[in-house]
Amino acid sequence: MSKKKAKKSKDRLLLIPGATGWQIWRGVPGGVLSLANDTGEEQCLEISSLPSGEITMAFAVREVSALPFKTPSTDTGLVQDLAEMHIERLGMRPEAMSGVLTDCYDVGRCGEELLLMPVVLNPPPEGSMPKRSPSKFDLSFRCFPLPEDGVVLWQEFGRWVFVVSHGSEPIYFQALPGEGLGEQAGREIRTSLLQLQIQGLLPELIQQCHVWVEEEQIGPPETGLEALAVGFGGDVRVEEKPAPAFPKVTCRLLPADIRAERVAKKKRQQLTALVSFVVIAYVGLIAWGVVTLLMKEKEANQLQSEADSFTPQVQDLQDHLAKWDELDSITETEHFPVELLYQVSRISPKEGLRFERAEFSNQTEIGDNGEISVLRRITIVGKASELAKVNEFSEKLHKSQDLSYYEWNTPEAQQKKDGEWSFVYDGTPTGEGGVN
Repeated sequence: MSKKKAKKSKDRLLLIPGATGWQIWRGVPGGVLSLANDTGEEQCLEISSLPSGEITMAFAVREVSALPFKTPSTDTGLVQDLAEMHIERLGMRPEAMSGVLTDCYDVGRCGEELLLMPVVLNPPPEGSMPKRSPSKFDLSFRCFPLPEDGVVLWQEFGRWVFVVSHGSEPIYFQALPGEGLGEQAGREIRTSLLQLQIQGLLPELIQQCHVWVEEEQIGPPETGLEALAVGFGGDVRVEEKPAPAFPKVTCRLLPADIRAERVAKKKRQQLTALVSFVVIAYVGLIAWGVVTLLMKEKEANQLQSEADSFTPQVQDLQDHLAKWDELDSITETEHFPVELLYQVSRISPKEGLRFERAEFSNQTEIGDNGEISVLRRITIVGKASELAKVNEFSEKLHKSQDLSYYEWNTPEAQQKKDGEWSFVYDGTPTGEGGVN
């Protein structure tokens, strides 16, 4: 009994993004965690040593997309199915072989409707997993106590991120562009709040913004906070970032390589158990005499043959993982339609210009030699009340650093009978005519 209790009280590790790199916190679920190491490393694979203990890894905000919405039903049994349909409708559904990269959280009720926050995890790139595989995964913001109906900002890997809470539950999160805080960052947050309010996910605009700073971290300058407050349109206060804690219920996210590793590990355990059984059976047969030994030896050989049959399955799994690595060209996050539409909308004039249609093509082709290529194309169709607005948008498209890997064809706008100017712009990856 004493040994079992000691084992249950053994510390676990929480691997979570910090202001400059990965942090390792130690403790037990439900207890207070202590900081074991602030590694300063942004790549988990480069962490030289991990303390002993079961690992829970929390993904950074910038690696996850939030897609909140309201459902017409309060049946909690339909939550996961409704979330999957919502993700599919937005074109964000991950590939089937990429692991479990989606989850959904129940934010609360709004009358006869449920507020849900589905999330989609970007496929973790090479080097993003620690040397010792985590046993559980979650999201960084779910490890902190959030203030009710507020906006919270903190830094992860030198980049500011924010989370919006409805009650005490997160309903939206996003990583801000750039490394500093200022008026533009405040406007980004205010725009997100307005979108949530338009969707009926927030009853009113949030007026309180909390900026979390770690104990030894140098906080943002006073001028930056004042500019943030101007762009945000509310109160901004600086507070010490609280210590994280293990989520009460971890999410179901599971990257493909970790899932494959667990399958292979289970098969190895089965193989080891079979081999061990054969050895034990073989030793026991000696006591039965020579005649009995011959019969049992035959049975042991049959069991060994069954154990060896698992080897081709492990090889097939390794071959499959190698083929999956070849698909990196079509899983690059910078070509996701939501990301591209976000970058295009950022540089469009705030007034006087609107998009009528946006088309994103990512067509995969396999050549005669088996090489995978992707034909990419962006088409933006819109109207503007003034020709100057169209020209301004065209100029920003060509100068945008975030869209620099696309070459834009921007013919002159045409004036319609109603006096408005219509335009159709096409973008293809530079240098390869839309082939990536």
